[in-house]
Amino acid sequence: MDPGTPFPTFQNEASAALVDVTKTAVGLAAEDLPFHRSFDSVFASSLDQCNTTMLGLINSLLRNATAGADLDTPKLGDVEDIETNWKDVVEVVDFLLEKAVRNLAAALKSGIDWDIGYLSRRIHRGD
Repeated sequence: MDPGTPFPTFQNEASAALVDVTKTAVGLAAEDLPFHRSFDSVFASSLDQCNTTMLGLINSLLRNATAGADLDTPKLGDVEDIETNWKDVVEVVDFLLEKAVRNLAAALKSGIDWDIGYLSRRIHRGD
């Protein structure tokens, strides 16, 4: 994506990509996975590795999101923990969304032109 892309354009493209990923994920029915796992050990091993990697990423994101906040970090040891601790995960996401709204409101009040180029330059400078 071009760094000079206005935020609304970026938002529309990102949203469209997320919708495509979500539709693909929903299309793979949960009951199909055990069937494929049962007769393909390579697929089963790959799926286990993906689950481990995703849980690690989710746990890392949750730890980073709650660092310095007055929130307990949910601990997800396996896939079932996602359902068990769903309320705690949603609480973290809600906290992040509220924080984003506060920061965006403050930025808009300051009159900053929030395009992708501006954000990209700030990120690369370490602001």
